[in-house]
Amino acid sequence: MTSLISGRDASARALGQHPARDRSWPAGPVRLVGVLVALVLGGLALGAAPAQASTNGAMVTLGDSVASGMHCACTPFPQQYAAQVARGTGRAVRMTNLAFPGATSVDVLAQVARTSVQSTVRASGTALVMIGANDFEYAFQGVLAHQRRAYVAFPRVAARVQANVTQVVRTLQRLHPGIRVVVADYWNVMRDGKVGLRSYGAWGESKAVQATTYANQGLAHAASATGATLVSTYTAFKGSRGTVDPTALLAADGDHPNARGHAVIAAAFLRAARTG
Repeated sequence: MTSLISGRDASARALGQHPARDRSWPAGPVRLVGVLVALVLGGLALGAAPAQASTNGAMVTLGDSVASGMHCACTPFPQQYAAQVARGTGRAVRMTNLAFPGATSVDVLAQVARTSVQSTVRASGTALVMIGANDFEYAFQGVLAHQRRAYVAFPRVAARVQANVTQVVRTLQRLHPGIRVVVADYWNVMRDGKVGLRSYGAWGESKAVQATTYANQGLAHAASATGATLVSTYTAFKGSRGTVDPTALLAADGDHPNARGHAVIAAAFLRAARTG
């Protein structure tokens, strides 16, 4: 999906994406938050922002339904972020949003191997990465059904996410030496807020929090290993202690951000761009 801010996204199929799952599946909440990669190239500074936040007007986003804007009835946060960069620099910014619903870390790893996607990456200079929550769906459903133990199932998934995201980031760095990569974590890899509590009960919601902790640890390790910057949507949505109810930032499904939530995520990426 490509847009010139102000503009909109082009077809994902044109860039080699496959049809994706909807995380509102009856079988369970497929967490479609995943790798978000917004790649920015060039020479614009965001006010007092350092060079890491610069762009020649080209960005790309890799991710899942959250990054694609599913159920938000709003401008998704990648486009909001691009618009904020454009306002801060006074120059046009082109956003290519390759996010698609249902994406897992495996899907994004395959995506960055495609020629069309690689061409987009080579034309970009900063990568924001957010992927991996959908990877936890199968394990989470098994834990809810008391068929798997969380302390066994979740670390295995987290290790896979960590390995895949590390490889994704290194692929981006190989395709564009010097590219800046920003990896985002998650407020929850499953449903959250009041909807999550109704869906899973208190015990099930505690397991969703546990899965999220493992996911975020894996993403943090991937960011550290590759020299990427880590952005915490967990902190943005729930506070540093994780005690804030994020319901007001979520759509009716309790799984995707609403318009306010997307604005909060865009602001978190912008802060990361300004602080490095």
